[in-house]
Amino acid sequence: MRGTLASLAAWLLVCAMAATVRADKPLLPTMQRDLNVVAFWSITCVPCKAELALFEALYQKYKADANVRVLAVNIDPVRDAPAARKMAAALKLTMPVVTGGDAIYERLFGGDLSIPRLAVFDRNNAGLERNGALGGEKAESFVRDVSAALESVRAGVPKAPTMQWAAIKH
Repeated sequence: MRGTLASLAAWLLVCAMAATVRADKPLLPTMQRDLNVVAFWSITCVPCKAELALFEALYQKYKADANVRVLAVNIDPVRDAPAARKMAAALKLTMPVVTGGDAIYERLFGGDLSIPRLAVFDRNNAGLERNGALGGEKAESFVRDVSAALESVRAGVPKAPTMQWAAIKH
């Protein structure tokens, strides 16, 4: 990952001023928890639609865990926020969805616009990242894989559960 995970945490603060969020309008600084799972996506990304459905299953597993935040961040420009919210509604997403994350995504990943992209990190900025779900991946295997990554970060020893994962570089 280009940039630092500290940038991602700072991004949560910056986005609070620039991004629109779902109807409940949570403030991003208050959204960060001990463990965070962030999915980056775009309205023009076909694989993102499939991954968001899988990501929703992950959210359902962890929504009651007060130590875990599962969050979807749309990287389209703010002007596309209505389309992003419409897509999230059509996909029946119940997780927090943040729009207008394009500038932050570019700062974190530079010109690498690989999406969908997932990051799992803790408050100490240790974590793992992976580029999207596998084609045809089912919710059960996706949730199991991301949960394994999350649990390794929770244990303080981020370990890639599969070859799709890499350590987040500081």
